[in-house]
Amino acid sequence: MNERDTENSLLLDLTQSEEIEEEKEGKCSKYCNPLVSIIIFLVALLIVVLALVVFWKMEVPEKTRTQIVGFNQSQISELIKTREECTTAECITLSSTLLNWQNTKIDPCDDFYEHSCGKYHEHTMNDGTRVNEKDRIVIKLIQHFLLSNQSANTASEIAMKIMYRSCERSLQPRNIITYREAIQKEVFQNIKKIGNWPMANMTWNESEFSLNDMIANMAKLHMLHYGFFEAGILDYPIDAAPKQLMIRPARSRFDMFLPEFTHVISELLRLSNVTFLNETLTKDIQDGLNLDTELGKFRIPDREPESVTVEELKRAVPAIDFERILKTLLNPERGNWTNVKNRTTAARFESFFNPEKNISSIIFKTKPRVMANYLIMKYIEHAYIYYSMRFRYASKYSHCLELTINLLPRAALRVFVRNHYKKENMVVASKMVEIIKDAFIEMFENSTWLHEETRKAAILKVKKMNKVIGYTEEYEREGALDQQFETLHLTPDDSFFTIMTKVHRFKTEQLMEYVSTNSLLNPIDSLVVTNAFYFPGKNLLSLLAPFLDKPHFDAHYPRYVTMAGVGRVIAHEIGHGFDTEGRHSDETGQYRDWWTPEDSAEYDKRASCFQKQFDEFKDPFLGEMQQGLGVLSEVIADALGMEATWIAFKKLDLSNEQTLIKFGDQDQDFKKLFFRAAALDFCAPNRIDKHSPRHLLKWSHPTHRFRINGAFANSRSFTEAYNCPLGSRMNPIERCDLF
Repeated sequence: MNERDTENSLLLDLTQSEEIEEEKEGKCSKYCNPLVSIIIFLVALLIVVLALVVFWKMEVPEKTRTQIVGFNQSQISELIKTREECTTAECITLSSTLLNWQNTKIDPCDDFYEHSCGKYHEHTMNDGTRVNEKDRIVIKLIQHFLLSNQSANTASEIAMKIMYRSCERSLQPRNIITYREAIQKEVFQNIKKIGNWPMANMTWNESEFSLNDMIANMAKLHMLHYGFFEAGILDYPIDAAPKQLMIRPARSRFDMFLPEFTHVISELLRLSNVTFLNETLTKDIQDGLNLDTELGKFRIPDREPESVTVEELKRAVPAIDFERILKTLLNPERGNWTNVKNRTTAARFESFFNPEKNISSIIFKTKPRVMANYLIMKYIEHAYIYYSMRFRYASKYSHCLELTINLLPRAALRVFVRNHYKKENMVVASKMVEIIKDAFIEMFENSTWLHEETRKAAILKVKKMNKVIGYTEEYEREGALDQQFETLHLTPDDSFFTIMTKVHRFKTEQLMEYVSTNSLLNPIDSLVVTNAFYFPGKNLLSLLAPFLDKPHFDAHYPRYVTMAGVGRVIAHEIGHGFDTEGRHSDETGQYRDWWTPEDSAEYDKRASCFQKQFDEFKDPFLGEMQQGLGVLSEVIADALGMEATWIAFKKLDLSNEQTLIKFGDQDQDFKKLFFRAAALDFCAPNRIDKHSPRHLLKWSHPTHRFRINGAFANSRSFTEAYNCPLGSRMNPIERCDLF
């Protein structure tokens, strides 16, 4: 301020003072009463306060107003922004679930399972977890399609409906007897396709017998088990091939004994108008049983012995033409024998390579009549389950429904995905897998005890891990699945047994295609269960479509909910790659020790902490303690999954995330909501009392209570979120930590 400004200011002050004095003299009589002045001031103040309150209620939510003292205007705006509530149907349902299942009378630091799930049984008739309930829903949805008059527009849907309805007709009480007799006649016709049967031909001549002809004809029907050997799919690598058709000793032996076999075969022959002698029949059956017993004496190790080529196997067992037999398993038009042959392997099993006694020596000394009868008996036992009703599933669902879903899993998946599934869920889940994998890599990088060699191998295994999200890409193309079903020719006029024979043959052909291609989707795997899996032999993570669906997952859930729910399960499954079993396979799935001796010893030491922790855990509703060794791999996968999920959670930008309704006191950093959401999948009714069967103590998974309380108690992040005092159950003094 310059001198002129100062002078002007002083002059103005003097002028104002004179005017004020004059105004006082003229108006004092009207306003000089002190009481009146006070009243006017108070009224004005009240008006200002009321105006502020009205403005406050209009502009700021109730839950935010109580928390913004001390913040500037920009901070207040940010708080209001992050506290918007998620009002989608999925979020409202989730919020209701969290509120209804919780038991607020229980201190979360004392028993977080009971705090989160204590009232679960009051709101559901489900005997298990949300996973069990979702399984039932998915099966019901498929059943609704099969029972509806909705037209089937694709080959896969048509096949499902024909199979299901034929099965239902066959099980109607009025059809049981005729159905049984019809099957027996069809079985006899199939036996004729296999070869000349001595029991059914009193003039049988052993010169007509050909072992390789009969086994090849069994393979044409669809069978993979031939008594002398069997063919199966290996989903883990041998000799650098990712999957193989393996020739190995037959592991299954006859379940039927002489009296039952005699009854079944004699009934079959009578119905087919075949004359036979009881004494001869009994002797033939006993000879077949004796041969099966002798073939079962060979020792079969738990792990495959040294692998050998098919050429080496042929030299060891020259009596069997393996290549010819296996070739008949392929579809004659679509099959690629060159690829299958290149991926066919065997191993140095005792029954093949024992120099003193093997199946070659047994074949050489066994009479052709005995071998012919034996092979037919193997087929009869397979077919008998269909007309004896032994093949019926013991479940809460329709037998025909479960049979259709299990034998045509890809078709069942298509029905669910096309009619009830949000495909955008798979995109979100696929990105989440990569986020979780990065979290595992960070965990290994930050480990204080892993040596560099082991650390690099662990990181490589994570980076090389394959994934199947819902289903593989080859089925996303329009019409891809129906191209496969072009080889399955079912008609409404087919008997149920004929349909079953055709479907089994179709699945055998699919298996051969699976071996010959790079597909990751095994055709015999169930695809419509609410689950996720890790396959160590393939280093493969598989997340099935029903699991990536509400209530467990939705693309529109807040990200902290998605991370706590599906993210934690993804991390759990990846954790199986480093549990007590999975850690022994490498990035290709090959069984190999990639740990330094020091790291292996340290791993075992740390793993024993988890075992001890579980051994000492007593579930109040179980009444007894489980064996920690039996569930150790799951306990470790839970621990690794929780740690990796938390690492990923901390990296999420949640500044724009909405909170859940009625959880406003937990939405500033979402830590509490993270753990609450993570607990939901383990909520289950406490219906196990102190007199529970002993077999419950042999579960492969820990109790639901431990999977929350045990895994969360080892997490320091949980303790910080809920501020649990040291020494409380959820903040123990001693914790277990793996990496």
